[in-house]
Amino acid sequence: MRLTKVTSRQMRVYVNDMCATSGGKIALLIAPPGGKIQLCDRTGKSDITRSDPYDCGSKYKQICELVANRYLAELCCDCFEIKVYAINYIYIYSAYVSVHGSPLALCRGGEGVLLLHDHENKAVIQLRWNEENKELDEIRQIPVPFSAAIHMCYMPNTDLLIVSHGYDVVEAVKLQGGAGQSPVWQLQGKVLGKKIDPEGVSCDSAGKVYVADGRNNRVLDSKESTLTLYNLTEG
Repeated sequence: MRLTKVTSRQMRVYVNDMCATSGGKIALLIAPPGGKIQLCDRTGKSDITRSDPYDCGSKYKQICELVANRYLAELCCDCFEIKVYAINYIYIYSAYVSVHGSPLALCRGGEGVLLLHDHENKAVIQLRWNEENKELDEIRQIPVPFSAAIHMCYMPNTDLLIVSHGYDVVEAVKLQGGAGQSPVWQLQGKVLGKKIDPEGVSCDSAGKVYVADGRNNRVLDSKESTLTLYNLTEG
């Protein structure tokens, strides 16, 4: 893996959240004021920057790709609302889509599918993008055994939802399992001699899990689909 370092001085912005797009671009969710989404390449060179005139000013937002090379989805954790943007023009197609409960995290759950964690009801809400009506339709609510997901990612080939609780816990659950099911695996406490501080999780098509360990300035990588985490930033 080749990592390219882009400093905040180079970008001249404060990034709330980010995601990679299928077209090889990076979508940056810029902190207020302005409520901007910026598309750039891996060197930080910007293609498109779009300001949202209806931005609520919240700093607690997350972004993910919804449909490959076409749409991005943004969740505001203060307003409990979602916006959907076209990638090419960053135009707001679905201005304010209200959702149930208190969603704190979102991730892509497949092509055109969003997964939201509903903190209030201890459930994951599955939504599908309706291209004809330009709206998100709720498919179902899936009970889960946790109540505070800060970051999530989904492995479609294994049906595993990887969840960071924002303290010192990362766990994986089967979405089809329902409420009360024990996690398939859980990481808590110390990893490689240091107490973890999971500020983000991600996964790839090979089944690896990546954990951003904020307190220790490192990225942890589960190699070969094992539960053993390695310090990626130190090789």
